[in-house]
Amino acid sequence: MQGTRRYTEGLARARSLAEQFSPDPVISRTRYLGALKKAARAIGLTLRGVALIDMLFATSEDQDWTTQGVRPVVWPSNDWLCDQTGLSLTSVRRHMRELVDLSLIVPTDSPNGKRWGRRAKDGRIVAGYGFDLSPIAVRYAEFVEVAAEAQAQRAERQALQREFTVVRQTVQMIVAAGIEHDLPGDWEGWQGDLERVIERRRSAASLQDLVNQLLDLRIVVEEAFNEASNLKKESPKGAKNGTHILTTTNLPNRKSNERRDADASQSSNATGFAGRRGFRKPEFGLTVEQTPKPLRGAETSEIEQIPLGLVNAACPGIGSYGYEPPNTWWDLIKLANHVRPELGVSEPAWREACSVLGDHLAAVAIAVILEKHQAGTVAKPGGYLRGMLGKAQVGELNIARTLYGLSEQNHVH
Repeated sequence: MQGTRRYTEGLARARSLAEQFSPDPVISRTRYLGALKKAARAIGLTLRGVALIDMLFATSEDQDWTTQGVRPVVWPSNDWLCDQTGLSLTSVRRHMRELVDLSLIVPTDSPNGKRWGRRAKDGRIVAGYGFDLSPIAVRYAEFVEVAAEAQAQRAERQALQREFTVVRQTVQMIVAAGIEHDLPGDWEGWQGDLERVIERRRSAASLQDLVNQLLDLRIVVEEAFNEASNLKKESPKGAKNGTHILTTTNLPNRKSNERRDADASQSSNATGFAGRRGFRKPEFGLTVEQTPKPLRGAETSEIEQIPLGLVNAACPGIGSYGYEPPNTWWDLIKLANHVRPELGVSEPAWREACSVLGDHLAAVAIAVILEKHQAGTVAKPGGYLRGMLGKAQVGELNIARTLYGLSEQNHVH
Protein backbone atom coordinates (compact mmCIF):
# COMPACT_ATOMS: atom_id res chain seq x y z
CA MET A 1 0.00 0.00 0.00
CA GLN A 2 2.05 2.87 -1.30
CA GLY A 3 1.67 6.55 -0.48
CA THR A 4 0.06 8.34 2.43
CA ARG A 5 -3.42 7.14 3.39
CA ARG A 6 -6.17 9.76 3.38
CA TYR A 7 -7.23 10.42 6.97
CA THR A 8 -11.01 10.73 7.28
CA GLU A 9 -13.60 10.98 10.01
CA GLY A 10 -14.66 7.40 9.20
CA LEU A 11 -11.11 6.12 9.60
CA ALA A 12 -10.69 7.99 12.89
CA ARG A 13 -13.87 6.45 14.28
CA ALA A 14 -12.90 2.99 13.03
CA ARG A 15 -9.57 3.20 14.86
CA SER A 16 -11.31 4.31 18.03
CA LEU A 17 -13.75 1.40 17.78
CA ALA A 18 -10.95 -1.09 17.17
CA GLU A 19 -9.32 -0.05 20.45
CA GLN A 20 -12.55 -1.02 22.24
CA PHE A 21 -12.57 -4.58 20.87
CA SER A 22 -12.86 -7.35 23.42
CA PRO A 23 -13.44 -10.93 22.21
CA ASP A 24 -16.83 -12.37 23.09
CA PRO A 25 -16.80 -16.19 23.17
CA VAL A 26 -20.59 -16.28 22.80
CA ILE A 27 -20.85 -14.40 19.50
CA SER A 28 -19.48 -16.24 16.48
CA ARG A 29 -17.88 -14.86 13.33
CA THR A 30 -20.98 -15.74 11.29
CA ARG A 31 -23.26 -13.88 13.71
CA TYR A 32 -21.18 -10.73 13.37
CA LEU A 33 -21.35 -11.04 9.59
CA GLY A 34 -25.09 -11.76 9.58
CA ALA A 35 -25.87 -8.74 11.76
CA LEU A 36 -23.85 -6.45 9.51
CA LYS A 37 -25.47 -7.73 6.32
CA LYS A 38 -28.97 -7.28 7.73
CA ALA A 39 -28.13 -3.68 8.62
CA ALA A 40 -26.20 -3.03 5.39
CA ARG A 41 -28.84 -1.04 3.57
CA ALA A 42 -29.70 1.04 6.62
CA ILE A 43 -26.08 2.10 7.22
CA GLY A 44 -25.43 2.84 3.53
CA LEU A 45 -23.35 -0.22 2.66
CA THR A 46 -23.62 -1.05 -1.05
CA LEU A 47 -24.00 -4.51 -2.56
CA ARG A 48 -20.40 -4.45 -3.78
CA GLY A 49 -19.31 -3.41 -0.33
CA VAL A 50 -21.19 -6.41 1.07
CA ALA A 51 -19.43 -8.66 -1.46
CA LEU A 52 -16.04 -7.43 -0.25
CA ILE A 53 -17.07 -7.88 3.40
CA ASP A 54 -18.03 -11.48 2.57
CA MET A 55 -14.55 -12.11 1.15
CA LEU A 56 -12.79 -10.46 4.09
CA PHE A 57 -14.72 -12.63 6.54
CA ALA A 58 -13.97 -15.70 4.42
CA THR A 59 -10.24 -15.20 5.06
CA SER A 60 -10.68 -14.92 8.84
CA GLU A 61 -11.16 -17.82 11.24
CA ASP A 62 -13.56 -18.32 14.13
CA GLN A 63 -10.78 -18.18 16.73
CA ASP A 64 -9.74 -14.72 15.48
CA TRP A 65 -12.94 -13.34 17.01
CA THR A 66 -12.89 -15.20 20.33
CA THR A 67 -9.21 -15.41 21.37
CA GLN A 68 -8.02 -12.96 24.00
CA GLY A 69 -5.21 -10.68 22.89
CA VAL A 70 -5.97 -11.19 19.20
CA ARG A 71 -7.83 -8.98 16.75
CA PRO A 72 -9.56 -10.31 13.62
CA VAL A 73 -7.07 -9.06 11.03
CA VAL A 74 -7.08 -10.33 7.42
CA TRP A 75 -4.59 -9.79 4.61
CA PRO A 76 -6.08 -10.84 1.23
CA SER A 77 -4.39 -9.45 -1.87
CA ASN A 78 -6.20 -7.11 -4.24
CA ASP A 79 -5.75 -9.65 -7.04
CA TRP A 80 -7.52 -12.31 -4.97
CA LEU A 81 -10.36 -9.92 -4.11
CA CYS A 82 -10.74 -9.05 -7.81
CA ASP A 83 -10.91 -12.74 -8.73
CA GLN A 84 -13.43 -13.59 -6.00
CA THR A 85 -15.78 -10.63 -6.52
CA GLY A 86 -15.43 -10.04 -10.27
CA LEU A 87 -14.62 -6.38 -9.61
CA SER A 88 -11.88 -4.40 -11.30
CA LEU A 89 -8.86 -3.29 -9.28
CA THR A 90 -10.11 0.30 -9.36
CA SER A 91 -13.53 -0.79 -8.11
CA VAL A 92 -12.02 -2.91 -5.33
CA ARG A 93 -9.96 0.02 -4.09
CA ARG A 94 -12.93 2.38 -4.24
CA HIS A 95 -15.20 0.06 -2.29
CA MET A 96 -12.50 -0.73 0.27
CA ARG A 97 -12.37 3.01 0.93
CA GLU A 98 -16.15 2.87 1.35
CA LEU A 99 -15.73 0.27 4.11
CA VAL A 100 -13.19 2.51 5.84
CA ASP A 101 -15.40 5.61 5.54
CA LEU A 102 -18.29 3.63 7.10
CA SER A 103 -16.02 2.78 10.05
CA LEU A 104 -16.24 -0.95 9.39
CA ILE A 105 -12.56 -1.78 8.91
CA VAL A 106 -9.18 -0.32 9.84
CA PRO A 107 -6.27 -0.59 7.38
CA THR A 108 -3.20 -1.84 9.23
CA ASP A 109 -0.08 -1.09 7.22
CA SER A 110 3.21 -2.93 7.48
CA PRO A 111 6.46 -0.93 7.41
CA ASN A 112 6.95 -1.74 3.72
CA GLY A 113 3.27 -1.18 2.80
CA LYS A 114 2.61 -4.84 2.06
CA ARG A 115 -0.23 -7.02 3.33
CA TRP A 116 0.91 -10.14 5.06
CA GLY A 117 0.31 -12.23 8.15
CA ARG A 118 1.51 -15.24 10.06
CA ARG A 119 -0.23 -17.76 12.28
CA ALA A 120 1.17 -20.04 14.96
CA LYS A 121 0.78 -23.80 14.75
CA ASP A 122 -2.49 -23.59 16.68
CA GLY A 123 -3.84 -21.05 14.14
CA ARG A 124 -3.50 -18.04 16.41
CA ILE A 125 -2.53 -14.81 14.60
CA VAL A 126 0.92 -13.72 15.70
CA ALA A 127 1.38 -10.99 13.09
CA GLY A 128 -1.01 -9.42 10.63
CA TYR A 129 -1.03 -6.42 8.32
CA GLY A 130 -4.04 -5.76 6.13
CA PHE A 131 -7.51 -4.98 7.45
CA ASP A 132 -8.66 -5.07 11.06
CA LEU A 133 -12.33 -6.16 11.20
CA SER A 134 -12.79 -5.58 14.93
CA PRO A 135 -14.95 -2.40 14.50
CA ILE A 136 -17.66 -4.69 13.12
CA ALA A 137 -17.62 -6.75 16.32
CA VAL A 138 -17.72 -3.63 18.51
CA ARG A 139 -20.76 -2.35 16.56
CA TYR A 140 -22.63 -5.68 16.74
CA ALA A 141 -25.38 -4.42 19.08
CA GLU A 142 -25.81 -1.32 16.90
CA PHE A 143 -26.26 -3.47 13.79
CA VAL A 144 -28.82 -5.70 15.50
CA GLU A 145 -30.85 -2.66 16.58
CA VAL A 146 -30.59 -0.93 13.21
CA ALA A 147 -31.60 -4.11 11.37
CA ALA A 148 -34.63 -4.63 13.62
CA GLU A 149 -35.74 -1.03 13.10
CA ALA A 150 -35.25 -1.32 9.34
CA GLN A 151 -37.24 -4.56 9.25
CA ALA A 152 -40.08 -2.95 11.21
CA GLN A 153 -40.12 -0.01 8.80
CA ARG A 154 -40.17 -2.36 5.81
CA ALA A 155 -43.02 -4.37 7.32
CA GLU A 156 -44.98 -1.18 7.99
CA ARG A 157 -44.41 0.08 4.46
CA GLN A 158 -45.38 -3.27 2.95
CA ALA A 159 -48.58 -3.26 5.02
CA LEU A 160 -49.36 0.26 3.81
CA GLN A 161 -48.66 -0.76 0.22
CA ARG A 162 -51.03 -3.73 0.54
CA GLU A 163 -53.70 -1.52 2.12
CA PHE A 164 -53.27 1.10 -0.60
CA THR A 165 -53.74 -1.56 -3.30
CA VAL A 166 -56.78 -3.18 -1.66
CA VAL A 167 -58.59 0.09 -0.95
CA ARG A 168 -57.74 1.47 -4.40
CA GLN A 169 -59.19 -1.63 -6.07
CA THR A 170 -62.30 -1.47 -3.88
CA VAL A 171 -62.95 2.18 -4.67
CA GLN A 172 -62.39 1.52 -8.37
CA MET A 173 -64.88 -1.37 -8.38
CA ILE A 174 -67.55 0.58 -6.49
CA VAL A 175 -67.18 3.60 -8.77
CA ALA A 176 -67.31 1.35 -11.84
CA ALA A 177 -70.45 -0.33 -10.49
CA GLY A 178 -72.08 3.04 -9.83
CA ILE A 179 -71.35 4.17 -13.39
CA GLU A 180 -72.35 0.81 -14.88
CA HIS A 181 -75.75 0.85 -13.17
CA ASP A 182 -76.29 4.58 -13.70
CA LEU A 183 -76.81 5.16 -9.99
CA PRO A 184 -77.21 8.74 -8.73
CA GLY A 185 -73.96 10.21 -7.44
CA ASP A 186 -70.87 12.10 -8.52
CA TRP A 187 -69.16 8.96 -9.83
CA GLU A 188 -67.10 10.78 -12.45
CA GLY A 189 -65.88 13.23 -9.83
CA TRP A 190 -64.94 10.43 -7.45
CA GLN A 191 -63.15 8.66 -10.31
CA GLY A 192 -61.13 11.84 -10.76
CA ASP A 193 -60.37 11.96 -7.03
CA LEU A 194 -59.11 8.37 -7.22
CA GLU A 195 -56.91 9.09 -10.23
CA ARG A 196 -55.35 12.08 -8.47
CA VAL A 197 -54.49 9.97 -5.43
CA ILE A 198 -52.94 7.33 -7.70
CA GLU A 199 -50.93 10.01 -9.50
CA ARG A 200 -49.58 11.28 -6.18
CA ARG A 201 -48.46 7.72 -5.41
CA ARG A 202 -45.81 8.15 -8.11
CA SER A 203 -44.35 11.16 -6.28
CA ALA A 204 -42.73 11.39 -2.87
CA ALA A 205 -46.06 11.87 -1.12
CA SER A 206 -46.51 10.17 2.25
CA LEU A 207 -47.95 6.71 1.70
CA GLN A 208 -49.85 6.92 4.99
CA ASP A 209 -51.47 10.18 3.87
CA LEU A 210 -52.49 8.60 0.56
CA VAL A 211 -53.97 5.57 2.32
CA ASN A 212 -55.97 7.88 4.59
CA GLN A 213 -57.28 9.77 1.55
CA LEU A 214 -58.31 6.50 -0.09
CA LEU A 215 -60.07 5.36 3.08
CA ASP A 216 -61.98 8.65 3.16
CA LEU A 217 -62.91 8.22 -0.48
CA ARG A 218 -64.01 4.63 0.11
CA ILE A 219 -66.41 5.77 2.83
CA VAL A 220 -67.94 8.33 0.48
CA VAL A 221 -68.43 5.99 -2.50
CA GLU A 222 -69.70 3.14 -0.31
CA GLU A 223 -72.30 5.38 1.27
CA ALA A 224 -73.27 6.80 -2.12
CA PHE A 225 -73.65 3.31 -3.54
CA ASN A 226 -75.63 2.08 -0.53
CA GLU A 227 -77.98 5.05 -0.52
CA ALA A 228 -78.61 4.72 -4.24
CA SER A 229 -79.31 1.01 -3.77
CA ASN A 230 -81.58 1.79 -0.82
CA LEU A 231 -83.60 4.20 -2.93
CA LYS A 232 -84.21 1.40 -5.42
CA LYS A 233 -85.16 -0.93 -2.59
CA GLU A 234 -87.73 1.53 -1.22
CA SER A 235 -89.36 2.28 -4.59
CA PRO A 236 -92.87 0.77 -5.21
CA LYS A 237 -92.82 -3.00 -5.53
CA GLY A 238 -93.27 -4.08 -9.11
CA ALA A 239 -91.87 -0.89 -10.59
CA LYS A 240 -89.45 -1.48 -13.43
CA ASN A 241 -85.95 -2.22 -12.11
CA GLY A 242 -87.08 -0.60 -8.89
CA THR A 243 -87.19 -3.14 -6.09
CA HIS A 244 -84.37 -4.58 -4.06
CA ILE A 245 -86.48 -7.62 -3.07
CA LEU A 246 -85.47 -10.46 -5.38
CA THR A 247 -88.69 -12.28 -6.26
CA THR A 248 -88.48 -15.47 -8.28
CA THR A 249 -92.19 -16.21 -8.55
CA ASN A 250 -95.51 -14.43 -8.68
CA LEU A 251 -97.55 -17.32 -7.28
CA PRO A 252 -100.37 -15.93 -5.11
CA ASN A 253 -99.73 -18.40 -2.27
CA ARG A 254 -96.04 -17.67 -1.88
CA LYS A 255 -94.68 -16.95 1.59
CA SER A 256 -93.92 -13.25 1.92
CA ASN A 257 -90.60 -12.18 3.26
CA GLU A 258 -90.61 -9.65 6.09
CA ARG A 259 -87.74 -7.25 6.26
CA ARG A 260 -86.11 -7.64 9.66
CA ASP A 261 -83.05 -5.46 9.30
CA ALA A 262 -83.58 -1.76 9.96
CA ASP A 263 -81.21 0.85 8.72
CA ALA A 264 -79.26 1.56 11.92
CA SER A 265 -75.91 2.72 10.57
CA GLN A 266 -75.11 6.38 11.08
CA SER A 267 -73.41 8.68 8.65
CA SER A 268 -69.62 8.79 8.64
CA ASN A 269 -68.13 12.10 7.56
CA ALA A 270 -65.04 11.52 5.42
CA THR A 271 -62.60 14.39 5.14
CA GLY A 272 -61.44 15.55 1.75
CA PHE A 273 -64.10 13.92 -0.40
CA ALA A 274 -67.39 14.04 1.51
CA GLY A 275 -67.99 17.73 1.05
CA ARG A 276 -69.90 17.20 -2.16
CA ARG A 277 -72.40 14.85 -0.57
CA GLY A 278 -73.30 13.29 2.81
CA PHE A 279 -74.90 9.85 3.13
CA ARG A 280 -76.32 7.37 5.59
CA LYS A 281 -75.12 3.79 5.40
CA PRO A 282 -78.05 1.34 5.05
CA GLU A 283 -77.81 -2.44 4.97
CA PHE A 284 -78.60 -4.40 1.88
CA GLY A 285 -82.06 -5.96 1.87
CA LEU A 286 -81.86 -8.43 -1.00
CA THR A 287 -83.82 -11.60 -0.34
CA VAL A 288 -85.11 -14.54 -2.33
CA GLU A 289 -88.68 -15.53 -1.61
CA GLN A 290 -90.10 -19.02 -1.52
CA THR A 291 -90.53 -20.64 -4.91
CA PRO A 292 -91.02 -24.20 -6.06
CA LYS A 293 -89.73 -23.24 -9.51
CA PRO A 294 -88.26 -19.86 -10.45
CA LEU A 295 -89.37 -17.89 -13.45
CA ARG A 296 -86.31 -17.69 -15.68
CA GLY A 297 -87.44 -14.38 -17.13
CA ALA A 298 -87.15 -12.73 -13.74
CA GLU A 299 -83.44 -13.42 -13.43
CA THR A 300 -82.25 -10.50 -15.56
CA SER A 301 -83.91 -7.83 -13.43
CA GLU A 302 -82.98 -9.59 -10.19
CA ILE A 303 -79.26 -9.73 -10.82
CA GLU A 304 -79.18 -6.04 -11.72
CA GLN A 305 -79.52 -5.36 -8.00
CA ILE A 306 -76.08 -6.90 -7.25
CA PRO A 307 -73.20 -5.18 -9.07
CA LEU A 308 -70.54 -7.53 -10.34
CA GLY A 309 -67.99 -5.18 -8.80
CA LEU A 310 -69.40 -5.95 -5.35
CA VAL A 311 -68.99 -9.68 -6.00
CA ASN A 312 -65.36 -9.16 -7.02
CA ALA A 313 -64.67 -7.01 -3.96
CA ALA A 314 -66.27 -9.51 -1.60
CA CYS A 315 -65.02 -12.71 -3.24
CA PRO A 316 -61.59 -12.15 -4.80
CA GLY A 317 -60.77 -15.84 -4.42
CA ILE A 318 -62.80 -16.96 -7.41
CA GLY A 319 -60.94 -14.49 -9.65
CA SER A 320 -57.70 -16.36 -8.98
CA TYR A 321 -59.07 -19.28 -10.98
CA GLY A 322 -59.11 -17.17 -14.13
CA TYR A 323 -56.63 -14.89 -15.84
CA GLU A 324 -58.31 -11.96 -14.06
CA PRO A 325 -61.44 -11.25 -11.98
CA PRO A 326 -64.62 -11.94 -13.97
CA ASN A 327 -65.58 -8.98 -16.14
CA THR A 328 -69.04 -10.26 -17.05
CA TRP A 329 -71.69 -12.39 -15.40
CA TRP A 330 -71.03 -15.09 -17.98
CA ASP A 331 -67.37 -15.12 -16.87
CA LEU A 332 -68.51 -15.59 -13.27
CA ILE A 333 -70.87 -18.42 -14.17
CA LYS A 334 -68.13 -20.25 -16.07
CA LEU A 335 -65.68 -19.82 -13.20
CA ALA A 336 -68.25 -21.02 -10.67
CA ASN A 337 -68.94 -24.15 -12.71
CA HIS A 338 -65.17 -24.73 -12.94
CA VAL A 339 -64.59 -24.24 -9.22
CA ARG A 340 -67.56 -26.11 -7.77
CA PRO A 341 -66.11 -29.67 -8.22
CA GLU A 342 -63.13 -28.66 -6.05
CA LEU A 343 -65.61 -27.61 -3.38
CA GLY A 344 -67.35 -30.97 -3.56
CA VAL A 345 -70.48 -29.50 -5.17
CA SER A 346 -71.85 -32.14 -7.52
CA GLU A 347 -73.38 -31.54 -10.93
CA PRO A 348 -76.92 -32.29 -9.65
CA ALA A 349 -76.41 -29.86 -6.74
CA TRP A 350 -75.21 -27.19 -9.18
CA ARG A 351 -78.23 -27.72 -11.41
CA GLU A 352 -80.51 -27.48 -8.38
CA ALA A 353 -78.85 -24.21 -7.35
CA CYS A 354 -79.33 -22.81 -10.85
CA SER A 355 -82.96 -23.93 -10.76
CA VAL A 356 -83.71 -22.34 -7.39
CA LEU A 357 -81.58 -19.20 -7.63
CA GLY A 358 -81.01 -18.74 -11.34
CA ASP A 359 -77.63 -19.11 -13.02
CA HIS A 360 -76.30 -15.72 -11.92
CA LEU A 361 -77.17 -15.97 -8.23
CA ALA A 362 -76.02 -19.59 -8.16
CA ALA A 363 -72.63 -18.41 -9.40
CA VAL A 364 -72.57 -15.73 -6.69
CA ALA A 365 -73.38 -18.42 -4.11
CA ILE A 366 -70.41 -20.52 -5.27
CA ALA A 367 -68.15 -17.46 -5.08
CA VAL A 368 -69.31 -16.79 -1.51
CA ILE A 369 -68.82 -20.42 -0.47
CA LEU A 370 -65.32 -20.51 -1.99
CA GLU A 371 -64.35 -17.33 -0.13
CA LYS A 372 -65.60 -18.68 3.19
CA HIS A 373 -64.07 -22.10 2.58
CA GLN A 374 -60.65 -20.55 1.90
CA ALA A 375 -61.02 -18.49 5.09
CA GLY A 376 -61.74 -21.67 7.05
CA THR A 377 -65.27 -20.66 8.09
CA VAL A 378 -67.03 -23.23 5.89
CA ALA A 379 -65.83 -26.81 6.29
CA LYS A 380 -68.46 -28.53 4.12
CA PRO A 381 -69.22 -26.42 1.02
CA GLY A 382 -71.84 -28.84 -0.31
CA GLY A 383 -73.82 -28.72 2.91
CA TYR A 384 -73.49 -24.96 3.07
CA LEU A 385 -74.95 -24.65 -0.43
CA ARG A 386 -77.88 -26.85 0.56
CA GLY A 387 -78.44 -24.55 3.52
CA MET A 388 -78.45 -21.51 1.23
CA LEU A 389 -81.00 -23.14 -1.06
CA GLY A 390 -83.16 -24.01 1.93
CA LYS A 391 -83.12 -20.39 3.06
CA ALA A 392 -83.94 -19.22 -0.45
CA GLN A 393 -86.99 -21.47 -0.60
CA VAL A 394 -88.43 -19.92 2.58
CA GLY A 395 -87.46 -16.36 1.70
CA GLU A 396 -84.60 -15.97 4.19
CA LEU A 397 -81.55 -15.82 1.92
CA ASN A 398 -79.83 -12.41 1.94
CA ILE A 399 -77.01 -12.69 -0.57
CA ALA A 400 -76.19 -9.00 -0.87
CA ARG A 401 -75.77 -8.53 2.87
CA THR A 402 -73.39 -11.50 2.88
CA LEU A 403 -71.40 -9.93 0.05
CA TYR A 404 -71.21 -6.63 1.84
CA GLY A 405 -70.01 -8.32 5.03
CA LEU A 406 -67.27 -10.17 3.15
CA SER A 407 -66.23 -6.95 1.45
CA GLU A 408 -65.90 -5.23 4.82
CA GLN A 409 -63.74 -8.10 6.12
CA ASN A 410 -61.48 -7.81 3.08
CA HIS A 411 -61.07 -4.10 3.78
CA VAL A 412 -59.92 -4.86 7.31
CA HIS A 413 -57.44 -7.53 6.25
